[in-house]
Amino acid sequence: MIEKAYAKLHGNYEILTSGNIDEALQELTGLVAEKILPDIKGIFPPPNHPCKNDFFKWMKDWDNEESLIGCSIQADPGKAEEHCDNGLMKGHAYGILDIINLQTSDGV
Repeated sequence: MIEKAYAKLHGNYEILTSGNIDEALQELTGLVAEKILPDIKGIFPPPNHPCKNDFFKWMKDWDNEESLIGCSIQADPGKAEEHCDNGLMKGHAYGILDIINLQTSDGV
């Protein structure tokens, strides 16, 4: 229902296509959002960001503080959505529900 009300507030669902999750969370909560973008060479996290040394710990700290966390992959110009090889979609916003550390069968 929240998504439907949000779309109605902005006119229709088409306007929400390929939006930024940080903007949506900021509008829905009234809180300030932090956006982390790759640097100009595509390096993520960027070398000058405080999370550059331990991105997982940084994300886990925000999760422990019950912060709202989301992510997205920038769509290519002219394409609203396209599938990546890993099953994610470019141009789609994802809400992150939990930050966990998984061990694979090979110990990595």
